[in-house]
Amino acid sequence: MRCIRRRQYEVACNWKLFIEVFMEWYHLKAVHSNSLDSIKYDHPDPVDKTKGQYVTQFGTHEGTGALLKGHGHTGFPPIATLSGRLLSGTRYALVYPAFVVAASTDSMWYFECYPQGPDRTRYAMSVCFPENTIARPDFQEHVGTYFERFDAGIVEDNAILERQQAGLTSPLARAGRLSPLEPIVGLFAQWILDGVLDDAN
Repeated sequence: MRCIRRRQYEVACNWKLFIEVFMEWYHLKAVHSNSLDSIKYDHPDPVDKTKGQYVTQFGTHEGTGALLKGHGHTGFPPIATLSGRLLSGTRYALVYPAFVVAASTDSMWYFECYPQGPDRTRYAMSVCFPENTIARPDFQEHVGTYFERFDAGIVEDNAILERQQAGLTSPLARAGRLSPLEPIVGLFAQWILDGVLDDAN
């Protein structure tokens, strides 16, 4: 895989909110109803059992997770080394504390988060394709449709993250329960809590 685009952004929210929104599916219908929700995810798998400072989960869907559906976009062929079930979904992973990656059937994208304060995050997004895909004569003709999908997601996520940050600062804000649909968010919170408690001892 080779990185073919890397862009940096700044958003007025805590870095942990950014990580959380990347690692759960259930916000798609509300936040991305006219864009990413066109990628029809089945119920994601249970979180994988892992050892080390990362967590990962696979979600099945038709085709690639890197294109907007219903726009007539032509996707690239699947990554040649994938087989079986890996050809029918996207794997999402969080490498603690602030690196998230998604590997779909034909491409990969990842975010590096750089906290700038309690209410501001700088992040970089990179998009990768296999070398043989990049070498295709029609690569430049079609790669822009992938960027269209990623850019739409970023605009919508940034807007809702800034609203979420504002909500957290309200004197009326109260902690809520985690949904069963966001298991990695719970594991992330537990990882942070364990680190804080370890440092306090």
